[in-house]
Amino acid sequence: MDDSEGLAGQGPETDKIRGTRGLRRSGHPGRDQCEPIGAFSYDKRLEENGFTVPCEVRVFAMSVRRQLKSWPEAYERDSRWFEPINALSALKDEGLRDLIAVFVERTTGRPCR
Repeated sequence: MDDSEGLAGQGPETDKIRGTRGLRRSGHPGRDQCEPIGAFSYDKRLEENGFTVPCEVRVFAMSVRRQLKSWPEAYERDSRWFEPINALSALKDEGLRDLIAVFVERTTGRPCR
């Protein structure tokens, strides 16, 4: 299975690919939850032709204890650590921000909206 495409399935192989993708993109070794915490939609602009395509992203929580000093896509990513409540102000996408707000409220018991 090619992890550059969307992952529609579930199961051990898909879970492994999600973990590998997370490590490659963020440098965070760890395991994610089997069930998504939610989903949001956005329009993705394709580099090769400038067209936009609608995308739905399923978001999974991941338990992280450390971040590697280097990882394959470090040069493409901006990685910053936040307290959960403060992370919301850094998110540009409204759908992702709403999803994370609900997750933070559920895991901390503190309202953030």
